[in-house]
Amino acid sequence: MEVREPRKIGEEVYTTGEMGMGIIEQSLMVRTDEGLVVVTGCAHPGIVEIVRKAKALSGDEVYLVLGGFHLGGKSRREIEGILSEFRRLGVRKVAPC
Repeated sequence: MEVREPRKIGEEVYTTGEMGMGIIEQSLMVRTDEGLVVVTGCAHPGIVEIVRKAKALSGDEVYLVLGGFHLGGKSRREIEGILSEFRRLGVRKVAPC
């Protein structure tokens, strides 16, 4: 089954739907007692954009962002900007790989 739009795929488990222009990806959203857990692939669409969409779709506060953040080649300033945006969005924990 091909899924392009956001979709519930299990109890408290959802997809963001397809994101990105060149390399298209989806991310997984899991509602937990602590808040929303967002699981990414490589984050080619942009990690901040993924978090924004997950938060907008779910209406939940983001507890954890886990997975690829696509930070290779980013400058220190760009990474600090991403972290600042995470704080502004209320992300409580991150686990990049």
